[in-house]
Amino acid sequence: MATTSSPPLSEQLFPTLSEADIKHRSEAERRLPHWLSHPIQFQAGNLAQFAQNIEDFSEYIDQELINHAKINLNIHKLFPVQKCLIPILTKQFKSRPFRRPSDICVSSPTGSGKTLAYVVPMVNHLKQSLTRELRAVVVLPTRDLAQQVFKSFQQVCQPTHLKCAIANEDAQSFFKRAPRYANPVNDHRYIRSLESATVMAPDTYPETAFSQDDFVSTIDILVSTPGTLVDLIQNSRGFTLRDLEILVIDEADRLMVSHKHDWLNAIEHAVSPKLYGCPCKDPGFAHDCDILQKDCSNYFTANGCTIRNARYSRYIHKLLFSATLSSDPQILMHMNLFQPRLVLATKPSLTSTKIRNSLGTPASTPGGSPAPHSIGQTPIMVNSRSELLSTTAIPDELDERMFITETKDKLYVMWYLMSELKYKKVLCFTSDKRKCYELFLFLNEIDGVRAVNFSSDNKPELRQKYINEFKKGQVEVIVATDLCARGIDIDGVEYVISYDMPPSGILYAHRVGRTARAGNKGTAITLVDSKQLVQFKKIIQAAHNKPNSMKLSEVVEEMKISLMNQKDDRRDHYVKTYENYKDKLNLMKARIARHNKNKQ
Repeated sequence: MATTSSPPLSEQLFPTLSEADIKHRSEAERRLPHWLSHPIQFQAGNLAQFAQNIEDFSEYIDQELINHAKINLNIHKLFPVQKCLIPILTKQFKSRPFRRPSDICVSSPTGSGKTLAYVVPMVNHLKQSLTRELRAVVVLPTRDLAQQVFKSFQQVCQPTHLKCAIANEDAQSFFKRAPRYANPVNDHRYIRSLESATVMAPDTYPETAFSQDDFVSTIDILVSTPGTLVDLIQNSRGFTLRDLEILVIDEADRLMVSHKHDWLNAIEHAVSPKLYGCPCKDPGFAHDCDILQKDCSNYFTANGCTIRNARYSRYIHKLLFSATLSSDPQILMHMNLFQPRLVLATKPSLTSTKIRNSLGTPASTPGGSPAPHSIGQTPIMVNSRSELLSTTAIPDELDERMFITETKDKLYVMWYLMSELKYKKVLCFTSDKRKCYELFLFLNEIDGVRAVNFSSDNKPELRQKYINEFKKGQVEVIVATDLCARGIDIDGVEYVISYDMPPSGILYAHRVGRTARAGNKGTAITLVDSKQLVQFKKIIQAAHNKPNSMKLSEVVEEMKISLMNQKDDRRDHYVKTYENYKDKLNLMKARIARHNKNKQ
């Protein structure tokens, strides 16, 4: 019997690289927390198809608000995210006096109705109270978004006594001085016999005698940007968040990575300030509770004075909303969420098995069963490797297209779309303010086209004016930077054109989300350089949460136009437009050069 000889020891220890068995290590799965991997889901397909009559929610919404929504706001049906979220939030708001409600994170496609999904239940809850206190704050990344959400609150609050305001640097517009009582106790809350007290007008009381407790709120809801809110907390006398109950963080994915002014900690500290003295020893408090003054030590525990904790330990109910909510637990951890729950939009055509096969097998969660989900749906698990939580951030009604073109031909493509195809109601995105202004100049040279420049250089009032003119049909094109990409709802946008390709899937989702909103049709066109095709495929893959095997042509349709020859009649028209644009651009550059020279 022949025996097989083993290779020499030298070959075993030092094998030839080409013959060595290379073992590829499998990528380790990231384990997501149970609340992330087992969301409450709702269908995010055709909004009109899955909408439900608002009258069916009379159990959760006051009839007065329902009638107001139908008659004055023309809202007769609720979209899927509203159908799912309104019952959840209504039940949580009602349970607040008895138990601390779970914080809620909502991931739903752009234009799906997220704003009304929190505005309606908040107004319905706050209107139950007869007192005027600042009990709800909505934080958004830009002032344009804040103005938009403020208008939504104003419209829904019309039939109620609630007052809403948008933040500015003057706290006196939100808080006013309350009457003081001439009494040695120095605080009207501690006076037993109010009949014997003499009311003093705020203007007649010494300026130094006023404290935070001497100011009362004139609003119930405040809409603000983080920087303005922190400025009010730190520098505005009389402004306080001591009565805050609900904190809404809209466009949360952007605000979660924004540590400007340490805004979240500033809010939390303003709600529950650190106190260095026990209120039991306050003469005003003891005046009303003589027993506590005799033996305050009876009320001390390992966590401090129970009276102090009961009066000053408060919590905030946080609601986070975004179309592109991050699945990174470390980022979410910084939000200090309490027993959070995830509400997630899913495509109705995808079952649990299909999602797991297309996105990758999710990390298993030890113990526990999936969270409650919508009737008729299969529970899903979130892909643990995905950058985003949602199975899709793109509306189903959106038609995605692309032009593969060289950079030098991009202006011709824009001329072709506006002059030959007669595109109207266009929102065009560029990568920076310089390109934004140059494209604005070029489009205004096309016959029958009026374009406006929408960037951070414009004042908010001017930007709002441009939006109003666009809605009325007085402007055909808004040329914008990515300032306009997030959350801003501009009625009637039919085409979104990315003149410069977006740098990420998240920004792509927010850009194209300016159209195909609220169940309407829309078209998104991206001008892609031939050298950027690989990168653009990765962007589409991330935005749609597609696997690596995805083909770009399956998702995005390619548009083609023939280049003009010397005998083409269109050539003269385009050349004239381009020459006029160049003349104006050179004139503008000369003015800037003279201005800079004079400054020196």
